[in-house]
Amino acid sequence: MTLLHEDIEKKVIETIRPSEEEIKLRDEIFSYVREKLMKALSKAGLKAEVTLQGSARKGTWLRGNLELDVFILFDPKSKEWIREVAFPLILKVAKELGTYELKFAEHPYIRVYIRGVPVDLVPAFKVEDGSKAITAVDRTPFHTRYVLSKIKELGDNIVDEIRLMKAFMKGIGTYGAEIKIQGFSGYACELIVLHYKGFGEAIRAISKWRPPVVVNAKRDIIKKFPNAEIILVDPVDPRRNVTAAVSAKSLSLTILAANRYLVKPKMEFFFPPKLKKSKAHLPVYLIQFPINNEPPETVWGELHRIGNSMAKNLRKL
Repeated sequence: MTLLHEDIEKKVIETIRPSEEEIKLRDEIFSYVREKLMKALSKAGLKAEVTLQGSARKGTWLRGNLELDVFILFDPKSKEWIREVAFPLILKVAKELGTYELKFAEHPYIRVYIRGVPVDLVPAFKVEDGSKAITAVDRTPFHTRYVLSKIKELGDNIVDEIRLMKAFMKGIGTYGAEIKIQGFSGYACELIVLHYKGFGEAIRAISKWRPPVVVNAKRDIIKKFPNAEIILVDPVDPRRNVTAAVSAKSLSLTILAANRYLVKPKMEFFFPPKLKKSKAHLPVYLIQFPINNEPPETVWGELHRIGNSMAKNLRKL
């Protein structure tokens, strides 16, 4: 293993490595969900492959953060077919499984909660390769396959180093590509560690990053992604920048944290303490906005736009 500060990092690994109970729980839940879906598909006369994807399949999740991405892979059709045929069938199964909620990406999918574990039921198409994806999620099985192949090439120890990177990003507040955070996705963390062949090498490299950062391509790739703060080309689809969502703030914070960790390592980088309430009495203004049951991504997008607009106007005062 390529660790920087073994005394700290080995303790972190023991804390974040999934327990045997969690691994067993993953297997039991997937088996149960797969059986329910296969029965519904058979009854409806539809053929599909029910697969486990994401960090649960790759084994790279952090202890206590188990989530299952269950992909129902159909033969290629249209996006309309997904919405009109596949989605209603999956929704019917979700209602039988328990508590559920609708989620939205390029097309809707469903999150159910089974034994306290979030399980995403995602309809997708089984395409020949990632570059021929019909919907954005069609690339996911290729992401899984690529990461597993690199883990096999580099050795099982690299999985712990991937978890270290995820815990580091989570600890400093830059883990997650959703608009609320605008940071690094789990897949991005995996690719960064795999590219640099270890957590230690990745942290050293990150400490030297200067925007616009190009991780795994030649500098002229900047012309293809001119507005990106950092470019990490998707190995399964060269047209896609995996880190397109990373903001200047998240990138800067990650670079700063990597530098500080190299100089003064602490467990707090991985497990930050809870903020203490300030005793200072400062004026606080609360602005309320109705959200009308909008999806979280929409709400956070609006809040970011409002916040940026307010900051811009306050600077003019």
